[in-house]
Amino acid sequence: CGPAGSGDTGVTADLGLIVRPLPMVSIGCSSANILEKDFDVEGPAGGRWRRHTRAGVSWLLQDRVIVSWDRSYYGPMTRDHYGISVRTSVPMELMTGFYEGKVTGGVRFTISRFDLSAAFSPDGDGRLAASVSAEFYLRERPEEIRQ
Repeated sequence: CGPAGSGDTGVTADLGLIVRPLPMVSIGCSSANILEKDFDVEGPAGGRWRRHTRAGVSWLLQDRVIVSWDRSYYGPMTRDHYGISVRTSVPMELMTGFYEGKVTGGVRFTISRFDLSAAFSPDGDGRLAASVSAEFYLRERPEEIRQ
């Protein structure tokens, strides 16, 4: 939906696929905002709903460490992102990543059928972008998602 008071609304969708050819390797592709929507607004909210496509691979080491790489396509921009996440003995995962000399980070809590994640990344001009997401599984989480 558009910024407050703009009267502009829209609908979009995300789609993704993960394939696990080996128990320790995952290959994925996703596209956010398949139905692009450009709001007639100045500033960062105006272009926020463009299509964003990613493809990447990750490698699970010793059931605790995940090393990953992905390539993002967002409008005319192409970006490579390298990441590492580490699972702790409590239901917490620490995440960090690197792209274009910048550092991203986050934390994920997993409890039963519920995931809560918080992440941050530099957003230019000394600003920081932050996001929070929650996932809930109606049935027990499949083993392949736990890895």
